[in-house]
Amino acid sequence: MLRSAFVACVQFAPHISARAVPIITMDFESLRVDSEEQVIIHGESYSEDGFTLIVSCCEPVDGVQSTDFRTAGTLSPIYAGSTAMRAGTSNALIQLSASDGGVFNLLSIDLAALPSTQLIGDELVPINTGLPQNVTFYGNRVGGTTVTQSVSHDDFLTLTTYQFHAFTLLTSVSWFQGAGDPYTHQFDMCG
Repeated sequence: MLRSAFVACVQFAPHISARAVPIITMDFESLRVDSEEQVIIHGESYSEDGFTLIVSCCEPVDGVQSTDFRTAGTLSPIYAGSTAMRAGTSNALIQLSASDGGVFNLLSIDLAALPSTQLIGDELVPINTGLPQNVTFYGNRVGGTTVTQSVSHDDFLTLTTYQFHAFTLLTSVSWFQGAGDPYTHQFDMCG
């Protein structure tokens, strides 16, 4: 089967038949919380609509690193207009796969910069560094081949859709959160 994720869009891969294959959007709206919280923790894995995301960590850089998925409340200064996911630490590895081990196509993903904040008076204000952030996606295909695609984005608090080309017949997709200030990006998935 083919599936999609984040407002990443994922599609279960069709079998030999020519029937239409549904596109699934993993949009994280079930995690939406109307609050000012910048850190709402969801654990090391998240499943929705037949897809699973898993986060694993790197070597600790400065002390203990938190290996979990996080979202921000809708009233948070880092909220990007839709509930978006991020890893809880820099350099974390994020993996997407079909929950049943099936084959899928990844059509697109929405990314937004994850800004730092600064207290100005009594208000937390997001800081736009204006620096582009690079994310490379690695797709593992049926038969053992791989496909990669890199995107460079500087989408400040705006989720922007990036299309995938040739991310078909996948068994998994992975990418790194990056070592930005502090996490480089937040994502939403679509198929």
